[in-house]
Amino acid sequence: MTALSPLLVAALPLGGTDAPTAYGFFEMAMGAGLLGGGIVLGGLATRIPKGRSIVAGFIALGLALIGLAATGSLVLALVFAGVVGVANVVFVVPSQTIFQQRTPASMLGRVISIRLAMVNATLAVAMATSGLLAQLFGLHAVLAACGILTLVAALAGLGIRAIRDA
Repeated sequence: MTALSPLLVAALPLGGTDAPTAYGFFEMAMGAGLLGGGIVLGGLATRIPKGRSIVAGFIALGLALIGLAATGSLVLALVFAGVVGVANVVFVVPSQTIFQQRTPASMLGRVISIRLAMVNATLAVAMATSGLLAQLFGLHAVLAACGILTLVAALAGLGIRAIRDA
């Protein structure tokens, strides 16, 4: 999303809104989703198994990415951006919690540092390749493919008891 969202917003019919303002609204919608998702998750976190929350977040993210790939409306793109924000919180927070709970205290700093480095390296590769993939296959095809892959990962997680019931 980081590399492709400016392209997505610029490709939408913006009506009377200029592209920088529309992009600002898009980013604000994701931020509002993050904030809202954090508030909702905070109230539900003790009642929902972490694994199911992670799977639900992946399902929501996959559907939102497919929605972003399919929409030609700025208003719908803003709604899907909000869902991306909520979904991010719904899978990131419980996955980090599980990670921290299952790492021995004596290794926590080292393991979290390595995990953070790996996550950031993966994000860098994704940002570097997503623009190229969008040029080769089209922006909407890349977003749809990412959404489908995210849904496949969610279904795999749903099918694995250790993940689902974590």
